Amino acid sequence: MAVSSPNAFQSTSIAFKAYADDVFGHEGRRAPQFGMFCALDSTDRFAVEHDVLEALPVVREWTGSRQEPDAQFATVRGIARTWEKTFSEDRKRALSGAADGQLLRRLMMWLGSPDMDLDKIATDFLVSNPTGYDGVSLFSSSHPRGPGGGTQSNTSATALSGAQHRSVMVSGSSFGDVYGEPFGIQYDTLMVGPALAPLARELTGSTRYAAINASGAEATSAVVAAAEVQSANRLTIYTGGELNVVVNPRFIGTSLANKYLYLDTSKQARPIVAYRYQGGSRVVERTQDTDQSRWSQDRYEWAAEHDLVLVPGAWQVAFYGGT
Repeated sequence: MAVSSPNAFQSTSIAFKAYADDVFGHEGRRAPQFGMFCALDSTDRFAVEHDVLEALPVVREWTGSRQEPDAQFATVRGIARTWEKTFSEDRKRALSGAADGQLLRRLMMWLGSPDMDLDKIATDFLVSNPTGYDGVSLFSSSHPRGPGGGTQSNTSATALSGAQHRSVMVSGSSFGDVYGEPFGIQYDTLMVGPALAPLARELTGSTRYAAINASGAEATSAVVAAAEVQSANRLTIYTGGELNVVVNPRFIGTSLANKYLYLDTSKQARPIVAYRYQGGSRVVERTQDTDQSRWSQDRYEWAAEHDLVLVPGAWQVAFYGGT
């Protein structure tokens, strides 16, 4: 056993690394949930200058001299930060679990998919309401540089209702730039938590649902009544109505259960952008006898890490509200 257990552990470690390389090595893969409000990109720069071209001069009849108004251009800056989750196991238990494959199964379940980690990171950043490129919060009632120099709002403290739904839809389609040109916003998605899902379906007239797996493929489709139970790794989208209704399982608790997020996903722009810094995600393990955790605590450790630069993007494509 003194020989077979370490050998089994080594085999477990090799298999785990192979699995980690596979699931962490798919750059650009996008989970269906956070992909609706977060654009993914990559960078090798620690500090990213995210440029936004908000408005360009519009056509006019040429009478007299040409007019040369300025383009509306802004930049928001973000720096690379690291997120982690760490799993540790007593050395003796790890060796025992490696012998029958239990350790590998636990490690693979814990690792999961990096998309699930990115989903939490992106959601947390979105609802933190960071300061955007125009100097106000991403969701604000005072976005500057609206038509005629006025302000515009993409947020509300009003609860979701029929009247509020109609108001938000009109508000989004009325957004325009400083020159009066409409942004062409047409919300096509309403994201809510489980508590607001029945109301959201009623307001939008959604009649069917599609269960989407972690790869973004439609797994099943059925009538709405059968959609109440969904697995933790799937996203449920209710379709067939005025808007698609997305049930975000992270919109729960006293602070998020009654929130709602309208999105125009037809645009390439998203309200936030995540840059993967130099590859973004990786797995680190400390399983050698010379590692500090083994030396001082007789434990093995594994960590999943994500290096990302998060910046607010286009506020125009999203409306966030609720009580």
